[in-house]
Amino acid sequence: MVTTQIEQSFCQKVVDTAGNRRDKVAMVLIDGKESDQVTFGSMLSQIRSIAYRLTLEHVSFGDRVAILGFTSIDYTTVDMALLRLGAVSVPLQTSAPVAQLRPIAAETEPVVIASSIDFLDDAVELMLTGHLPERLVVFDYHAEVDDHREALAAAIDRLAETPIVVETLADALVRGNTLPTPPAFDGIGMMPNPNRRKNQRPNRSASRRYLRSRNYGKRSLLTRRGWWS
Repeated sequence: MVTTQIEQSFCQKVVDTAGNRRDKVAMVLIDGKESDQVTFGSMLSQIRSIAYRLTLEHVSFGDRVAILGFTSIDYTTVDMALLRLGAVSVPLQTSAPVAQLRPIAAETEPVVIASSIDFLDDAVELMLTGHLPERLVVFDYHAEVDDHREALAAAIDRLAETPIVVETLADALVRGNTLPTPPAFDGIGMMPNPNRRKNQRPNRSASRRYLRSRNYGKRSLLTRRGWWS
């Protein structure tokens, strides 16, 4: 099928490019006069760490993860980690009011919301007034910035009465780096997840509806065996 050929071509191209250019710059973020660079080798390492960290937190193939924020190195890393995992990335428009984001969260039922520190207030408001995910991952966070620390502390306080676990992307990377190499996808595209709660099943109907709305077809882009493993 044409779709399968596109999937395999896309996946293999990313793997081959990253593998052959591990010391080359993969992403550059320019902020004023300063810039951050990430090599392909570092990028793949971070993607693997985040993806495997999420599997241990019960995020599996077909689950949805909402992302709220502008494009950045952290945003791209999270998005590509979800691709590696086979989860469905649900981008939330940063310019939309929370009232418009609420029905999207209710429809897709994300198990995790990943939010830039700059939009953390909106993410917390979305969770408190609508769908409650299991985890909030905060990216673009810099502990040395006073405003960032205050925003994170405020979010944790507001969510204190909920079961939501709050974690920065940096903490997720540190914990993910201490884990063993994640297993490869099996032939169907499902990553083994021994820590998934008993009898827990992801809501695949919402995933399929969302994938169809994004013209992704019936299969995730990452059902190819062993991609990024």
